[in-house]
Amino acid sequence: NGELDAEIITRALGRWLGDGEGIDRRVSELAEIEKLFVQGKSAPPRIPSYCSGCPHNRSTYLLEGQIAGGGIGCHGMAASLGEANRGIEYIAQMGGEGAAWIGASPFSGRDHIFQNLGDGTYFHSGRMAVNAAVSANVNITYKILYNGTVAMTGGQDIAGSLPIPALTRELEADGVKRIALLTDDLTRYENRTGLAEITEVRPREDLDLVLRELERTPGVTVMIYDQMCAAEKRRRRNRGLMAQPVRRLMVNERVCEGCGDCVAKSNCVSLHPVETEFGPKTRIHQSSCNADYTCALGDCPSFVSVMVEEGTGLRKRPLPDLPAATVAEPVQKVTAGRSYRILMPGIGGTGVVTINAVLATAALLDGKCTTTLDQTGLAQKGGAVVSHLVIGDEPIEESNRISYGAADLLLGFDAMGAAAAANLCRTSPERTVAVVNSHELPTHESIRKGLTVLSADGYFARAVREHTRDGKSIFLDASRLAESLFGGHLQTNVFLLGAAYQAGLLPLRASSVEESIRLNGVQVDRNVAAFRRGRQYVADPVKVESLAAPERPAKAPQTLDGRIRLFTDELVSFQNAAYARRYEQLVAEARRAEQAVAPGSTVLTEAVARYCHKLMAYKDEYEVARLLTLPDLHEQAKAMFEAPVKQVYHLHPPLLRAMGLKRKLSLGPWTRPFLKTLAAMKFLRGSVLDLFGYAHLRRQERALIGWYEEMIRGFLPTLTAANLETAVEIARLPDRIRGYEQIKLASIEETRQAAIAMLARHSRSAAA
Repeated sequence: NGELDAEIITRALGRWLGDGEGIDRRVSELAEIEKLFVQGKSAPPRIPSYCSGCPHNRSTYLLEGQIAGGGIGCHGMAASLGEANRGIEYIAQMGGEGAAWIGASPFSGRDHIFQNLGDGTYFHSGRMAVNAAVSANVNITYKILYNGTVAMTGGQDIAGSLPIPALTRELEADGVKRIALLTDDLTRYENRTGLAEITEVRPREDLDLVLRELERTPGVTVMIYDQMCAAEKRRRRNRGLMAQPVRRLMVNERVCEGCGDCVAKSNCVSLHPVETEFGPKTRIHQSSCNADYTCALGDCPSFVSVMVEEGTGLRKRPLPDLPAATVAEPVQKVTAGRSYRILMPGIGGTGVVTINAVLATAALLDGKCTTTLDQTGLAQKGGAVVSHLVIGDEPIEESNRISYGAADLLLGFDAMGAAAAANLCRTSPERTVAVVNSHELPTHESIRKGLTVLSADGYFARAVREHTRDGKSIFLDASRLAESLFGGHLQTNVFLLGAAYQAGLLPLRASSVEESIRLNGVQVDRNVAAFRRGRQYVADPVKVESLAAPERPAKAPQTLDGRIRLFTDELVSFQNAAYARRYEQLVAEARRAEQAVAPGSTVLTEAVARYCHKLMAYKDEYEVARLLTLPDLHEQAKAMFEAPVKQVYHLHPPLLRAMGLKRKLSLGPWTRPFLKTLAAMKFLRGSVLDLFGYAHLRRQERALIGWYEEMIRGFLPTLTAANLETAVEIARLPDRIRGYEQIKLASIEETRQAAIAMLARHSRSAAA
């Protein structure tokens, strides 16, 4: 990998220096460690991703069959987003964006490509690439993301930049045929002042249409995507330079289908999959959300805007002050000695590098010597970051990168990073103590796949325990505690730092750590409080847990009979008691058949109970209206935000869509009485007076109920212990049916095809 680290040098010199000072022993140790971690299992890598609300999440989007080129900048991360319809075919140097297409286009069967280009790169040298494409007269669309900053390297100002109107005039003068300007704020261009004649201003919701139109336009065209960098926006808001948003989005989880369309539309890492009593859903992680709102695009009616008072935000727990002297000093505390080594794996953008700097400064305040190393790469974008810190009582004469098996403390801000082989190889079961945040923060890949757990078998914690001093190590959900206590995730690492201190694992004074936090000058009071609460957690976890708000309570009954009652009651609310009895009858038949072939087993009954309910409680207009007017979301909003004012629904009624309505309607609280009236009209469902029921999707949804009943009753007579597992797979098939409108129709067809194959397999096993 091009690195010249201590392990490589040790092995190289060891061949010549003999066995002085245990060199042979150390070379053997390195070989054993490498063998163990190179050949063994490791946690998956945390791949960098765009920030929540990053405009690149949308600007890099492609329609089916379209391709794009990449370059230098944040948009280069699209190289890992092929499955998300945001991939790139190549990466060019700055100033060479699109040059590959100039050479390839005469020999390609493709008529057109897109080329991603950041505004910083354009004003640096990207102009030359556009001019070259114009001179070559190739069919190419440059997607210029105008976010106003050099985002990848920390938000610097762009040298030599032009405002957008001047940019459009420059592009027009250079020979560009057409410019589409997409913006999240149309009011900025109401009078078109200074814009080139060939510029068309469009809302960013028109992205799909614009992509198709530009693809069909001969010559060089440009799409300017005008939206501020999400990281810069958050930075300005935190510093009081920009107002906090008064509109926040929430997902009504009862309406959500868990289909992932919001993730496909927005590519946002704040959309976390969660498991509920009614199946998998999506929940917005409010602390990291940058209020971009693109997740609400599409047909899903589950997104609700919560309007809050100006100057307010997420609700914070009213915490009593915790004086420094309240928590006694650790009974035992490590000393620095010649060197004390701390390895800190975490996630970029959460303050890992800051913690390293805080500790190094605290060590200097204590009169100690220190060296640091931050391995960041694309860490600002949610990727893996690892910080190394060495503290000594005397000048340190060793590498600032912790060697294999040499870490004294593994301070794991990210459980996945802590379990990565590249980090565990630096730990030792005899030497290293671990303090790890057990919370499994989703990765971009896990969000796309809808995974609610990253290590279902508990591998992360098991791997860390195996390679550290298990009896001494500490695992705690610092993310949950920090968000509950302080209303945000950015105090997580400081909270964990406090826990490590109170465990006696930092050779520093608490006063020096707190002074270093003050010198950093960012959210001083909250960070000092987080450090103290982390200390208090180790000393008195019950006290801290009592201050923390409990996680949203699970309403799911713990028994099978309880779940059946829940689903039955829901079907009564959906339609009536007779409709619910139809459900109960099928579940009872499945239960009797399962007990006959596998006494004590409930897996088939569980599956039929859950998925028969899912199909029978389909979300038509009456049911969506009922679910939207339940009090659950209002209660959640009051608990989530300091001062919620009102809620706004975003609906795209199928009937109006069929009549030509292109976008969702935003409907305020005045619509609640109408929604309740619509919900009460459920008695019309399926009758000749049900105007909604004539839609193709509604007919499909009603047909699915009989299809499922017939399928279940069809295999119950041939059910055996041998084919029970296949029967359960068949009963769970409706889990694949998710979403609204075209998304749901496509999933229905896929599920029916899968059922044919599974039923054939079941028949063969029954015959055998």
